[in-house]
Amino acid sequence: MDDLEIGFVCKNSSKFYVEGKMKLAVPFVIEYGSTIKEKVFLEMPTGEVWFGKYVKGSDYVEGLSELMSFYGVRPYHIVLFNYSGDEHFKLRIFNECGVEICYPFSCPLSSHLRARRNDPFIFAGNMKLDGTEIDKLASTFKFNVFHNFRGVHDILISKEHLTLQTNYKVISSSDFEKLGMDEAVQSMEFCFEQNSWQIGLFWKKGCLFFDKGWYEFVKSAKVVEGDICVLAKTAASDKFKIAVLSKVLLTQWSLTSDRNIVDQRFSWVKILKGSSLDRGSVEIPRLFARRLGSELGRDINLLTADGRVFHGKYSVSENILYGLMDLISAYDIYKNCLIGFEYVGTSTFNVSIFDSLNMDHLKEITGEFISDILRKIEMDEAEDGNGDEDENEDVPGNLLAQNNDEDVFEVNDVTILENEQHDDSLAVNDVMELDENEDEEEIVGVNEQFDVTGGGINSFVITLKRSHVDEKCHGVYCSTRCYELYKGWDANTIVILNYRGEKSEVVVQRKKRSCRFGKGWNDFIRKSKLREGEKLEFRFHIPYNIQVSKIN
Repeated sequence: MDDLEIGFVCKNSSKFYVEGKMKLAVPFVIEYGSTIKEKVFLEMPTGEVWFGKYVKGSDYVEGLSELMSFYGVRPYHIVLFNYSGDEHFKLRIFNECGVEICYPFSCPLSSHLRARRNDPFIFAGNMKLDGTEIDKLASTFKFNVFHNFRGVHDILISKEHLTLQTNYKVISSSDFEKLGMDEAVQSMEFCFEQNSWQIGLFWKKGCLFFDKGWYEFVKSAKVVEGDICVLAKTAASDKFKIAVLSKVLLTQWSLTSDRNIVDQRFSWVKILKGSSLDRGSVEIPRLFARRLGSELGRDINLLTADGRVFHGKYSVSENILYGLMDLISAYDIYKNCLIGFEYVGTSTFNVSIFDSLNMDHLKEITGEFISDILRKIEMDEAEDGNGDEDENEDVPGNLLAQNNDEDVFEVNDVTILENEQHDDSLAVNDVMELDENEDEEEIVGVNEQFDVTGGGINSFVITLKRSHVDEKCHGVYCSTRCYELYKGWDANTIVILNYRGEKSEVVVQRKKRSCRFGKGWNDFIRKSKLREGEKLEFRFHIPYNIQVSKIN
């Protein structure tokens, strides 16, 4: 397993966050759980190595309380795992703002908890969070990682905002008008995902004031001086979702942060919603743009691990990355896939893609490849002399003003499916927070290219993609047109795939109406020597037997 390299995502939503544990992606556990050693090594980008314990048959690595405390891993932080075989993992951590954390350099384990309390560049304080604090993290995470084009006003928290008074001057009358409000509005509602606060409004000599409802909000939300509260639109004109950019993170990502104190990596992640897929554009997380937005040119280069280069456009005034349709089409990226962007210089990003089962089928780009690409980009820019072009040329106008689709105005569009029976055999929504009213086939990620004219209701045709044949746990989905034939199967059902006289046993993965081939699929691909782009027909033959045929 020396050349093995498997990437996957651990998303610590409040539903799946367990202090001292990190959840491994279910397809990874199914395929490699039997080979992982009990004592595992977790290497951080700084080179520091932590130890954890993997219990056979479990989805978790345990014994990570000190690691999670040291790096401030909390609900709604994303952890990227890279597995290289046996007991070796590499970890990268992204905070609730969708940017990679600033890693503290190594210090003795006996002193690190005490040291971090006085270090402004590391998450400080108690890791025990109350419900409102977790709700605040959820709202901030969704604003930065899920949503686009919603921020309409920033409130910089001052000392006066935190003192008990009869009235507070928080938003100017002119900014209030820009929010589409006037003196007839008597109250505003501020909310996270679950908690909300009603704030009374009154006017005095043309100035707008908040009543004590504001104080109840700042105390409950535990915001501090220097935090920024971002107001985001909802369906109701007087109701705003709040995302909190903490003073600690703002300090870390400021231009004056001390690079001798932390190892800071300029990476960010985005989970794609339908509107982003339709437009081929995403809003870059605020903290990344705060630090490096002014350094990005209009033309952006996106490098994938298989050596391809895609091109996007960046609008610094709107903080939007346009031109992602080619990337989306090339890798069949669908709703709720996660894309990671690692800045490597010269307006260039490494791109990683994770599917709805939290698995990454693109390998890391080598440093040599990056160097070659950057040299070519720099030479091209020197020849073209286009470095000072207007960043908004040929870029569409403000999407907030233009956009009328439902993604701007959905209020509760990423709530956890609390009422679902958790199914570890598939867990398509495993630590992935989805819309309550999402179409089910979009949730399970059935982005396979089904030929609905092929066969009858007892068969389906599919074109194999890279992810189906790269031996990284991505078996195909059965068409839901065949639901009546597989609805009696459960997570432990074994089916036989018959291909050219060879039989392969494959365990199915089930959730709701979806059915996907799981453990054993890789063996089937190896044995059958199938390749990307080949078209297969899967015909249900007799119970638990499926005849597979290649279509020329």
